[in-house]
Amino acid sequence: MNWREGRDARAMRIALVNDIAHVPTTLAEGLRLRGHRAEVFQLQLVGGKLPTWAKVLLLPWRGAEIYHLNRRLRAGRFDIIHIHFAYLGWAGILGRYPYILHCHGTDVRRNLNQGYQRPFIARSLQNAEKVFFSTPDLAEHVLPIRPDAVWLPNPTNTDRFRPKDGTGRASRPRVLFISALSRIKGVERAFEVIALLQKHAPEIEIAVMGFGDQLARYRNWPGISVVGRTPYARMPSLIQGYDVVVGQLRLGIISMSEQEAMACGKPVVGEFRYPEIYPEPPPIWTGETAEELAAQVIRLLRDEDARREAGRRCREWVCKYHDYRLVAQLLETHYESVARLEA
Repeated sequence: MNWREGRDARAMRIALVNDIAHVPTTLAEGLRLRGHRAEVFQLQLVGGKLPTWAKVLLLPWRGAEIYHLNRRLRAGRFDIIHIHFAYLGWAGILGRYPYILHCHGTDVRRNLNQGYQRPFIARSLQNAEKVFFSTPDLAEHVLPIRPDAVWLPNPTNTDRFRPKDGTGRASRPRVLFISALSRIKGVERAFEVIALLQKHAPEIEIAVMGFGDQLARYRNWPGISVVGRTPYARMPSLIQGYDVVVGQLRLGIISMSEQEAMACGKPVVGEFRYPEIYPEPPPIWTGETAEELAAQVIRLLRDEDARREAGRRCREWVCKYHDYRLVAQLLETHYESVARLEA
C-alpha cells in the first residue's frame, strides 16, 4: 500500500480512522472541499471504559474489529491512513501499512503513564510516519517519544456552528458549563463557581452537561439543570440557547466544545495557559480563583454590550485559527510532505 500510487497530490484518497470528538469527521468535510476523497471509519471499541481485566477478556473482539478494519482499508487503496487515538496505531503495525497517528488526550496524558500500556503506545508512536497532537498540553507527553510530533489545531465547522439569527433571549440569563463532569476537566472547581453564582446572582439559570466520571456525584446539585447527551447535529442549537459558556477549568486548553461555543458567538469563560502557540491569544475570559471566574460570568451576563462584543471577538478568532477549511489545508500540506518522503 503506497501513499500516492502515482496519483496527483491534490486529489488523494484519505482514510480517517476512529471519530474522536468529531475531529476526523470535521477534517474529512474540509478535505472534501479541497477535492480529496476522505472517508471516516468509526470503530466500536466495545468496553473502552471497563477495568483492565475486562478489556483483556475483550481482546479477541478488538482483534477481530481491527482485522476487518484493515481489510476495508486495503480494499480502499488509500493514499493516506490517518489513525486517531494513540494505541490504535497497532492497527497499522498489524496491517503492515504506513500510517499517521493523531493523539487526543487521555490516550497519552493518562495511558502513557500506566506502566503496562506505555510500551504498546510508545511503539505505536514510534512506528507512525507522522504524529499529531490535538492540544498543546499534550506536547510534554508526546515529544519525549516523538520529538518531530506536530500540534495540529482542532477543526471547527464554522458553517454549522454559527451565531443564531435574531436577537431573542430567554427571560433569565443562562450559562452553560459545557465540559464533561470529570476530574480531568476541573469539575470540582466548576462547582465552586456554580456555588458562587447561586449565592451572588441567583437570577442566573445554570446548566451542566450530563456525562462524565463525576456525574453521579453532582447530578442532584440543587438549582441546576442537567443536559442529557446531545447528538452532535443538535449541539449548535443547544449552545445558541445560552448567553455565556464556561469551559474546562483544569487543563488550560481550548477543547472542541469551547471552540464550538466561540464559533456560535458565545463568550467563553475558562482557563488557557498556552498563549504563545498563537499569533494572538484567544479571547477567553479567565480567572485565577473561583471567585474571579464567577465574577467574569456575572459581568458578561449583566452587560449586554460587553457580552455581544465578547461573542463577536470569539467567533472572529475561531474562524481565523480553527476554521475547518484552514485546518484541512494545513493537514493537506503535512500529507503531501509525507507522500514525498514515501515516493
